[in-house]
Amino acid sequence: MDLPKRPRQHSLEDESIREFERLLPSNWVFRRHAPDYGTDGEVEVFSEEGTATGKKFNIQIKATDFGGDDPELKIKLKTDTCRYFMSLDLPVLLVGYCSPTKTIYVKWFHHVQDISRIEANKYVTEVFSQDDIWSESSSNTIIESIDLFRKIKSANISTPLPASLHFTGSTVFGKNPRSIAVTLETHLRDFPSLLKFNNIYINPATEINNVDLVNIIFDENNLDILLAGIHLVKVPQKNIAPPDKVEIFISDILFAIGKAFIRAGHHEIACQFIENSLKTTSTISEVSWFFDGAHCLAARNRFDVLIDFIKSCATREDMAVDSEVASIFLILYFDNMSSEQKNNWRDAMYAVLGVAKKHGDGVRLAALHYSIGNMLRKINLKQALKHYSVARKIEPDYTNRDYFWRDIGGLLFELHKFSHSYKAYSCAYNLSNDEDLLLLQADSLMYTGRYKEAQELFANLSFDNDSWQTYWHLKEYCLSQIIKATSFESQQREEASCRHILNKFFNNSFKEEQAIDVINHALNLDALNSTAWFNLGVSLSKQNHSNDAFNAFLIASILSINDSEAWCNAILLGFFSDVKVTFILRIISAAYEICGNDLFSTFDSFEESQTDKEEYRNIIDRVYEVVQTIRTSKTIKPTK
Repeated sequence: MDLPKRPRQHSLEDESIREFERLLPSNWVFRRHAPDYGTDGEVEVFSEEGTATGKKFNIQIKATDFGGDDPELKIKLKTDTCRYFMSLDLPVLLVGYCSPTKTIYVKWFHHVQDISRIEANKYVTEVFSQDDIWSESSSNTIIESIDLFRKIKSANISTPLPASLHFTGSTVFGKNPRSIAVTLETHLRDFPSLLKFNNIYINPATEINNVDLVNIIFDENNLDILLAGIHLVKVPQKNIAPPDKVEIFISDILFAIGKAFIRAGHHEIACQFIENSLKTTSTISEVSWFFDGAHCLAARNRFDVLIDFIKSCATREDMAVDSEVASIFLILYFDNMSSEQKNNWRDAMYAVLGVAKKHGDGVRLAALHYSIGNMLRKINLKQALKHYSVARKIEPDYTNRDYFWRDIGGLLFELHKFSHSYKAYSCAYNLSNDEDLLLLQADSLMYTGRYKEAQELFANLSFDNDSWQTYWHLKEYCLSQIIKATSFESQQREEASCRHILNKFFNNSFKEEQAIDVINHALNLDALNSTAWFNLGVSLSKQNHSNDAFNAFLIASILSINDSEAWCNAILLGFFSDVKVTFILRIISAAYEICGNDLFSTFDSFEESQTDKEEYRNIIDRVYEVVQTIRTSKTIKPTK
């Protein structure tokens, strides 16, 4: 009779864990994880007195029946497993077990893994050497490694940082590593506030151990940066300056260290290295490196460093990332800059323009004018338009680019040059056939007073349910109601006269019937005055004309999209009117996407002013429920 047999792999796993536990100090505790937990177990370190130290690490054991005659042991890890290990807060100790010789090998996962290797392959093969065999000193080495790992994971790191130089190749840049070591040691010591060098290792036969917090490693082909043994940055030597260009060579190393600290999540430390290297490093010929460093600086308001970098770009013809790219990048953070920094940026850009003119580089000169226009449209619309126009004059091909006409259209719209805006959007549409541009054309037509044409253009477009399309759907509806209420298919808008009538309205007392007549007179002068529509809604609601009041408040919301009070009134009246529930849901969605939590602050204030709070509380609760379904969606605000 054949009895069931236990698979060899299962017994081998148990055997390997027993052997590993046997080697652990008696005051360390091993806790085995359940199958498929991700790691095989966790070890907690206690002092010899039995006191908890808080030091823990995970283990992953790989066991084999083969390899007894080979001093090396190979293990294979899935890429997904590696990513999982990288996400853990505790370090992972890889444990290899050779059953024929009862040998335990140990190596930290974070010491041997190269991020680029992990991303490029389905499996990663690691080799344990004789140096990785468990010895009497292994437990002390593990404790030291845990301390360093915890330090790099900690939020409390201060400079100067303990650092070591390692040369594992027989040559570096084709030279004897000793001569490079002298160059590095001499010049890196010029940064005592950043680095404190403890050791220099020149021994190709020795594997890199976890020596210091910062480990700068050169082999024959690459520069590697390890923080606490965690391999974070690899740079091919062909991408960094040779040692005879000392200033750039040193800057490349400092920038690489800064990038490593970005990846480790220590952005304040990273900024210190980037500040000292950005203007002279050659590594930012890789655009992604520049953006990593620039984002790190900008997020900590180091705009002055970036502005100085823009100036330096003009004199660095060898730099692929020039002032144009840096300028475009700064647009992302323009609102966070102080007035002085904005002025310094503008002065820097004008200086760069002067250099570009001197070199006669028309393409770059046009691009610089365009970049300045992009930035200035946030503070001076007319100056922005001037720079766009200069860019087009220098580089006429801009007129064949749809984004140029779209930018011009948006700028002209903001300047209230609506008919010109319509023409610019039409040019953009003819070049791209982007249907969004038809929406912007319709919007421009509407503000020129050509209401019927705008409505017909809106009516020919389809609207989806996302927040951007919902906004336009509501605008199309409101335009139809404006035409219906005023009987205007087109109008020569008299904005100043309309405001004059409304000022009289606010400075005098009218009965409701008179108030409505005065407001309608104002709308006859300008049917797109949001204040007139809001006050019309107030007067109509007092007379219990809920449907008409609802339309008036909704029109006011669309014409002044950040008016949370108008949105609030439209939504509340929608529940008391003959409005379909699906339409109210669209309004709530648009209102929340545009106003955010200000919408609910307005609702709360409104509720406090009511005598019958319960009725309105029920409506507001329903609005909250609708918003809960869209909170995870991306906020898209209508923009030109």
